[in-house]
Amino acid sequence: MSEMKRGEAKRLALLQATAGLIMEKGIAAVTTREVAERAGSTERTLFKQFGSKEGLLTAVLDLVARLQIA
Repeated sequence: MSEMKRGEAKRLALLQATAGLIMEKGIAAVTTREVAERAGSTERTLFKQFGSKEGLLTAVLDLVARLQIA
């Protein structure tokens, strides 16, 4: 199996951090700063990867939906 690219690893870390925070605090209480800190990243990287908080949340929900189907 090929090694995960750095950008993909950062994206996955941000998605995992977001999912964890949603489960702990609820979707409305999650901030991009908290997500970036938990993922060991920066808000700048978060916005580069997802464009906005809404884009991040949409990506998390998309991932959860795909996992439920699989």
